[in-house]
Amino acid sequence: MLPPITSEAGDNYTGDEFVLWNKIYHQDQTPYYYIGFKQYVKYLYQRLKLTINQTFNEEKTRVIRKNRLKKIFRAIPVKFESFHYITDHVKIYYGISNIQIYYKENLIYSWRENCPSVSINVVIKKMLNPFENRKTRYIADSIMVTPLGRGNGFNGRSSNFIIQYANRVIWVDPMAEPLLALKRIKLHWNKITDYFISHIHEDHIEGLSAILKLALLRNHRINIITTQKIFNKLNQIFSFLFPDFLHLVNHINITPESPLPYHQGYLSIRFNHHVLKSGTLGLKVKYKNNCFALSGDTYYSEEFEKKYPDHPAFSPDWYREAHLVFHEAEFFNKHTSHTFYTELKKLQEKVKAPILTYHNSANRFLLPAVKEYKTYIIKKEKLYCS
Repeated sequence: MLPPITSEAGDNYTGDEFVLWNKIYHQDQTPYYYIGFKQYVKYLYQRLKLTINQTFNEEKTRVIRKNRLKKIFRAIPVKFESFHYITDHVKIYYGISNIQIYYKENLIYSWRENCPSVSINVVIKKMLNPFENRKTRYIADSIMVTPLGRGNGFNGRSSNFIIQYANRVIWVDPMAEPLLALKRIKLHWNKITDYFISHIHEDHIEGLSAILKLALLRNHRINIITTQKIFNKLNQIFSFLFPDFLHLVNHINITPESPLPYHQGYLSIRFNHHVLKSGTLGLKVKYKNNCFALSGDTYYSEEFEKKYPDHPAFSPDWYREAHLVFHEAEFFNKHTSHTFYTELKKLQEKVKAPILTYHNSANRFLLPAVKEYKTYIIKKEKLYCS
């Protein structure tokens, strides 16, 4: 593990969470060894601890803590310019500015030699400059939603969405390598007015370090819309990489108690039923009698709807005003913390608006799915797609 490196492409500490989730999913108890200076290893461990050690109880009625990380994360602190034998054949030389790995005395990896030779800042500037003065495409008096990904941390592009209404361009859960996604829709990053963060699982915040780097380099504060509890966790995660995190961000607090009046529209959230004590959010956007609803990561079942009729995460009434619903769905394993597609079919029967699935790489045509890079338009309470 090297010292933190951040750029407009991301950072070098994001990516381990879903490697470990995959290990847990397959019940693999073989540990991974994390070699680096103590402060770097400790930071990563504490960051992963925020998510990996939380799960449902057996009945899926509440979130519990389970010390799973300790079994699969093995820290090996090293000193400057020391080396550590992993096996008889492998040597790892670890220094402040380089990592070298030898196998049977042959150099097979050198971090310094694999560094990009071109400045990422130059690449980004060249990539997005053509769109800097381009007028943002927007149809008046509408809500426009463009999915830039509909996958998850295991498969496909992580689910994230651009929502436009009035003079706002809100990016929900920005994905990894965010500026490549913006290039595809020909949108310059400075046209983004707000970022909505639904929760702190890595596949929902993996693009944030690149955006914070942009903010730092351009001396521009970004708006983050989320709850106080989630914002506190974001501060905990990113202040190690960006010590001036609180100076880079303008936090717009939102609560489920009442809609947030926001630039001629209204933003509403609910607390979902998911495996994080800090919370996972669903989002509704209302503007000019139009309404779009995003489920967020959540476990829904008809059994829980009957058992907990007053919980908004299980109530079809939460979608009553919506003209379009994007809802997460799981198609292969009904025992996860996500909504299994057969339960979503039952929900669709109770919701008037069309429901399109996301948070999956392929649903085998079992239910209609959102289409990446298509724009869904809600205007005068009618739905269009371009």
